[in-house]
Amino acid sequence: AASIRPARECAGRDAASRAACCLSESNGSWAAQLPNHSSYRLRTDFLPGFDRGRERVANSFSSYYGICDLPDGIRTAKNGDAYNMSLINSRLPERTLAWLPKGLGCDALRSPRAGEIHGHASGHLPPVSSLRRQFCERLAGARVLLIGDSVQGQFFTSLSHVIGFTSSVKETCVGKVSLPHRIVPRVMTVHACPDHAGVPQTRIRFVRSDFLRHDNSSQPWRTAWWSECEWGLAEVERSDVVIVSRGAHYVPDRLFVPELDATLSAIARIPKRTPSGRQRLVIFRGSHMPVPGCDPSLVPLAVPLTAAGLARSKRAAMYHWPYFAHQNELARCLARNYGIIFLDVYFMMSFRQDAALSKMDCVHSCLPGPVDEWTRLLLAFLAAALPPSR
Repeated sequence: AASIRPARECAGRDAASRAACCLSESNGSWAAQLPNHSSYRLRTDFLPGFDRGRERVANSFSSYYGICDLPDGIRTAKNGDAYNMSLINSRLPERTLAWLPKGLGCDALRSPRAGEIHGHASGHLPPVSSLRRQFCERLAGARVLLIGDSVQGQFFTSLSHVIGFTSSVKETCVGKVSLPHRIVPRVMTVHACPDHAGVPQTRIRFVRSDFLRHDNSSQPWRTAWWSECEWGLAEVERSDVVIVSRGAHYVPDRLFVPELDATLSAIARIPKRTPSGRQRLVIFRGSHMPVPGCDPSLVPLAVPLTAAGLARSKRAAMYHWPYFAHQNELARCLARNYGIIFLDVYFMMSFRQDAALSKMDCVHSCLPGPVDEWTRLLLAFLAAALPPSR
């Protein structure tokens, strides 16, 4: 950590720089969602191990996508498995809260360029409908790549559903994976945005890599127990927007810093201009705050839970979750040193114990849910950072 230069102050007066600063220096609050928000129903092709005939989720890894809803008329049966979630299917869950970012640069996320906000409450991000349209216009024919752990898989799921997609392809994970491929897809691609008037669709792809190493040849003992699909820098080079995450898996700083530094420096050395002629955007999403003790609350917290408060949970201490705040600071410094945008979701999730998937899952949250506000932050940033379509 001593080799990391101190974090620089947010620089630049353009909208993209200010918006990036807002993403990195997370601050804000949750407020009642505006009436024009849009929700979604998780599509059946995103339900791993789904078995319509037996009317149940056939495996214990449904939390990979944070499933909280199923198509109407399909019930799930509790089979005694502690990890088998009791899924909600009586109604379509609605997101009732929206994240209001505050602080330096957040004006760029709420600016008219980032969306149509006239007549909306002060502080709210643009509506999803506007951000969806701008995403599809500005990234027509582009490639968006997400790499990370199962929570990053939830981010991918949210982005895919919020934008809307016409087809999905599940692929075989090449690498050392501890779970059978047939249970949980580790690589998935969707073709997003409506295909109309000859406008090419946007390709959104997810690759599971819990420790974010593009070279799994070192330390094979770890990859034997975690999901490390092989991914190469060539895939990053082909992508126009790259969103990576280290995952909610603790390792000591002496491993965390050099491993992350090696990956981010390798990504930073790739030519910035993509095959499509765009300037590549690379975003690193920091770790979020899990729910201490897997004890969901009924409502969001009035004040954010701190790392010290998290440490009082025995389970949190066992998995070293209180260290995520510290290691997020290390990752923020590394990202800035390589010109990579840092997306901080730790603070915003420190309020949301009410969104926990179940009392047996401390890490994942329901979808639809607060992860959709990560998506809206991302879309608002892309609207501010990418040039308008011609």
